[in-house]
Amino acid sequence: MERKRKYDRLYQPLTEPPAGTRFVGYARYSSDMQDKVTIVTQHRKMAEFAAAHHWEIIDWVDEPATSAKYDDVHRRPRFAEMLAAAGSDFTGILCYDSSRWSRNNAVTYTTLDDLRHRGIWWATADGLWNSNRLVEDGHSIAFAVDTGMNANFLMKHSKRMIDSKEERALGGLHQSQPPYGYLPPDYPPLPPGIGVNRKAPPIPVRPDPATWPALQLIAELRCARRSCKEIADALNLAGYRTRGNRWNGKHEAHLGEEPFARRFTEDTIWNMLHNAFYCEFEPGCQHGTIITPAGVRLMGRHEAAWPYATWQRMLEVAAELRYAPQASETKRAIYPFGGIIICATCRLPMRSSHTDKPEHILRYHRCAAKQRGLSCTASATTPAWRVEKAFGYLLQRYRLGDNWQDDLVQLAEASATQADQSAAQLQQLHEEQETFNMMLLAKGIDASRYQREMARINSARQAILRQQEVQQHGTEVVLQAGEQMTRLPELWELARAHEALDHLREMVLALLQPNGLAWDGTQRMITGLCPYPEYVPSIRLALADWAWEGHWLTCPSPESEKSPQPRRRVIRDPRTKTTIRRESAPTRYALTAEQQREALRMLEAGQSMREVGHHFQVSHGAIWRLAHRQREEE
Repeated sequence: MERKRKYDRLYQPLTEPPAGTRFVGYARYSSDMQDKVTIVTQHRKMAEFAAAHHWEIIDWVDEPATSAKYDDVHRRPRFAEMLAAAGSDFTGILCYDSSRWSRNNAVTYTTLDDLRHRGIWWATADGLWNSNRLVEDGHSIAFAVDTGMNANFLMKHSKRMIDSKEERALGGLHQSQPPYGYLPPDYPPLPPGIGVNRKAPPIPVRPDPATWPALQLIAELRCARRSCKEIADALNLAGYRTRGNRWNGKHEAHLGEEPFARRFTEDTIWNMLHNAFYCEFEPGCQHGTIITPAGVRLMGRHEAAWPYATWQRMLEVAAELRYAPQASETKRAIYPFGGIIICATCRLPMRSSHTDKPEHILRYHRCAAKQRGLSCTASATTPAWRVEKAFGYLLQRYRLGDNWQDDLVQLAEASATQADQSAAQLQQLHEEQETFNMMLLAKGIDASRYQREMARINSARQAILRQQEVQQHGTEVVLQAGEQMTRLPELWELARAHEALDHLREMVLALLQPNGLAWDGTQRMITGLCPYPEYVPSIRLALADWAWEGHWLTCPSPESEKSPQPRRRVIRDPRTKTTIRRESAPTRYALTAEQQREALRMLEAGQSMREVGHHFQVSHGAIWRLAHRQREEE
C-alpha cells in the first residue's frame, strides 16, 4: 500500500472533530471579578457548546486565582500542563472566549499555532473562533484585532494598577499580597444599612502569630553570620513553609503539604533579606518601610518585624559574608568554570555549590532548570573535578604541526575576508534588541526571558567587537594566542596537581567567554566551546573534528558512535542438561567516545591496562572489557 504523502504547507486546515471527540475545557478567573461565579459560567457555556456539537468534555482545567492574573505560559502551571498533555488523552480544547485563553499577543499566536500543527482542535464557546477560522481570509485579520484589543485591555489594566498602588503606598499601606509573616487586614463589619458597594476604610496588614517567629529567627541567624542557604535549611527543619503563587503539583503530595506550600530556598531568603517592608523606617518609630512604584521610601502604617539597628547589622553581615577576607575556607571555594559552564540540554547557566565540611570540600556544578520549574533531561549535578579533568583532556589534544604558524595565518586571513559581515551582524543584533524592547513594553515577553535574550545579544555583540579588534591588529594577536595555547596544557596539569584553583580560574577566564562551555551531564563530556576570537584559529586547528557554528565549536554528536552491543550469557540447566543462551541488556560505557579511542591508542602503544585505567580513573576491568569488545567487533 502506498504511503500517504505528508505535505509541509503553511496553510493546512484541520478537519472538524466528529461526534464523541474527547475535549478539555479550560477556564480561568476574570481579572475584573475574582469570583467563582465566573468559573461556573464558563463551564456552563462550554458544556452547552460541546453538547451542541456532540463532543465529550472529559476534564476541566481551572486556572487558580493566584496564577490566572499572568499571561506567560511558565507562570500559569495548569495551562502549561494542559498544553503538554494535549494529544494524549484528548484531541480538543475549549475555552470561554479568546480573552480567557490569553491577553498576550505572543502567547496567543505561539500556543495556537503549536496546537494547530499538532492536530489539536481549539474553539471558543461563543462560536467566534476555532483552529480553521484563524487562518481564513478576513477572519485572521479580525482575530488579530480581537487579540490586540485583549492586549490593550491588559495594558490599561496594568496602568490602573500602578496608579492605585502608588496611591496606597502614599497612604502607608501594602501594595499587593501581604508578605510572609503578615496577615491580610482585619476589616471591621460595616454598619447595617450601608450599601453593598460601600467599602471599609483601608487599614494596614497585621502580624501573623504562626509565622512571626520565623521572621525573628531569620534576623537572629543573619546577625550570627549565617548564609541564606543555612537560614533556609533551619526554617525548613523547624517546619516553616512559605506560600507562593505556583502550583507545586503532585511531586510534593507525599509530604502532606498544601498545594501552594513551598519550602524555603536560598533565593527566597535572599529576597526577604532585601525587602525593606520588614525593616523599621527610622529608629524608634516601630513602623515598617514602604517603597512606592516610583522608588520613594516612605514610612508605612504596619508593624516592623526588624528594628532599625537589627536591619543595619544584617546589611553589615551581608557585606562581610561577601567581601570578608577572614571567611572560612568553605566560604572561599573557587570554581574555575563558575559563570562559564552552561547545561548543553537546556542552555541555562549551571550554578556552583559545595559542601560545608572543612575536612573535605566537594565542589559541584548543578543545572538550575529544576529549581526554576523548567524541564531538563540531563543529569542535574556534576562534580567540578570531572569538568576540569575533561577540559584538561581537551587541552592535551592540542598538538600542532611544525608549520602551525602558517596555518594560523591562513585561518586568520580567511576570517578577515568576513569582516564586511560584522556590520550586518551588529545591525541584526540591534534590530533584535529593539524587537525585544518593544515586546517587553507590550507585555509580550516576561522579564526572565528578556534578561536571557539581552545577555545573549550582549555576548554576541562583544564577541563581534572583539573579533573586529583582532582583525585590526592583524595576525600578531592570533600568533601570540597560539604560543600561549602551546604552553596551556602543561600549565593546566601543573595547576591541577597542586590544586591551584585560582590559576585554573585565570586560564579559563582568559580563554573562554562568559557562558562559553557547554556541558552534557548525561554523557559526562564537553559538547561546546565559545572561546575568544584570538584563540579560535588555534583551537580549530587542534580540534579539527569539531564543527564551527557561529561563535561556538561543537563536538561530534555521540549518537554517531557505536553503541554497546548486548552481551551473551551461556547458562546450563542442571535438570535438562541443556545449554541456554541469553542476551543481557547492554551496559553503559564508563568512558566517553573520545576517551575510548584514546584508551585504545594507549593500549596499542604498549601501556598496560592498569596504567590506562589509572590515567582515566576507572578500573582496569573496564579497560579489559573495552579491548575485548573491540576485538569482537573486529
